[in-house]
Amino acid sequence: MRGVLPSYDDVKRQIENGEGCEVNGHVFVHKVPGNIHFSIHNEKMTEIVQRLQNDGIYLNYAHKILDFTFGTPDAKASEIQRKFPEIVLYPLEGSSMNEEIRLAIAYQYYLNVVRAKVMLRGEEVEAYQYTISRSFGITRDFPALFFKYEMSPLYVRYELKEKSIWHFLVNICAIIGGVYTAFSILDAIIYSSVSRIFKHRIGKLS
Repeated sequence: MRGVLPSYDDVKRQIENGEGCEVNGHVFVHKVPGNIHFSIHNEKMTEIVQRLQNDGIYLNYAHKILDFTFGTPDAKASEIQRKFPEIVLYPLEGSSMNEEIRLAIAYQYYLNVVRAKVMLRGEEVEAYQYTISRSFGITRDFPALFFKYEMSPLYVRYELKEKSIWHFLVNICAIIGGVYTAFSILDAIIYSSVSRIFKHRIGKLS
């Protein structure tokens, strides 16, 4: 029903049938702390939800996040992940929260967003990565889903540097030298132990 708000009976039936919805889109945000949230603000829907809660029926904001990114979508994100597997750009992707509580729940995500500059084949690619923490709790108001973000003024830079053949040779020499030193110490310990045992036996015979 596009452009038409559902009735109480419609919403009740959808909740009882376990129906859900898929939300997608883009939002322009400023580089200052803020939040993106999903909740109920329409006056008629507020009345419907209040009536449902009085009847012991609560909206379920359980969810699964398929995609959540900052910045302009870039096809090179997969290449960045392949070249730098230690970088986690979008930790929210594939995560979910589903608490089996028959009360109004507010889900909250806290995101710290950092700009990243990645060197790929001599070209600098800009991306945004973020870290997250999450929580949920029973609310006296209506259920809601919050994404609270904070933009870091710093940025990180990732670059692959190839090591020269001389660096490889120095490492090989260091390994060989370490092995030789270890065997020399082991040989000295064995020689000293055998000598003491031999001298002890000679002393007993004499």
